[in-house]
Amino acid sequence: MNTTCISEEQLSIYQSPYYILMMLANCSVCLITYYWSIKAIRQLVRVSILPLSTRIFLLVILFFACLHQTSYFAIKLRSFYKIFSNLTNPCGLYEHVSDCYYIITGMLAGNFGMFLMQTTMTLDRAFATIFPNFCNYFKLSVSIVLSTIVTVTSFMFYNILSYDDPLTSMVATCGHSPANISNRYDMFIRFCLLLSIVDIIIDTILIQHCYRKNKTHRFNVVDRYQSHETLKCAQSFFILSLTHFIFTLVYCIIYVIIHIVATLMPLFAFTIFLQIVYLTPYFCLCSPILIAKLMKYIKSNRIKNIKQLTSHIESQEDHIKRMQEMWK
Repeated sequence: MNTTCISEEQLSIYQSPYYILMMLANCSVCLITYYWSIKAIRQLVRVSILPLSTRIFLLVILFFACLHQTSYFAIKLRSFYKIFSNLTNPCGLYEHVSDCYYIITGMLAGNFGMFLMQTTMTLDRAFATIFPNFCNYFKLSVSIVLSTIVTVTSFMFYNILSYDDPLTSMVATCGHSPANISNRYDMFIRFCLLLSIVDIIIDTILIQHCYRKNKTHRFNVVDRYQSHETLKCAQSFFILSLTHFIFTLVYCIIYVIIHIVATLMPLFAFTIFLQIVYLTPYFCLCSPILIAKLMKYIKSNRIKNIKQLTSHIESQEDHIKRMQEMWK
């Protein structure tokens, strides 16, 4: 049997209208990602709610999300081309890994870059909390250097995974990892989960620190406003880290389930399950949506906080009452 030829059952899947509709839905996910990325970029560029260094990190995350979706979109376009032009040749549907080099590089760079940037942003905020004077002086240059390092590392990631692979194998689509690097890809997934756990732990510590600091600045209006802003930003980025962790954990669980049910489900049902549940890049879709919503939340909360500080006039009785509550 020629292993580079698909079976009749696989051929019927490619011809199924359900499979085509599913790929159209996958393409719509990419387009929605572009739309929300543009909205998030406009908010980050036009509104200086966050420090410039933090906005640079978030812009790089959006870049990686769009990079992954662009590579994914290219895979679907290649699949459409095969379905409508080459289904008469079952042995011509597989692709050389070497032909997929740039697409796989873009997908892995997008995935790995998003996780690295999330961790980099978390560590940057941790150092800024511990060494505020040093980080305020060098923060912008440090963020540019770190973003450049993460970007270069992410684009080299596929070369690192396939350093001893001659790239001569065949794959059904460019979205499938070559068999020779599957074990390393498993390690990559575990590493991303570990990064997400580290982010959650650090962000939790930062929130607790900001909360304690906010309680000590009750009577200085400027310090109280700044500490309140810092606390709300820390809470917002905790939500971003928590989302990364949840998606990565679910992704790992589904990855294990796929290996269990692969031989138990009919091929058509397994293919649909794989495409909808595992291969559709929901994580890259949610990241720009979440960033845009968080920017909106931080902005509205900032306006609300300013109004409260400027409109509230504390009476002597209120001051004494607040002092009594503080010393309870």
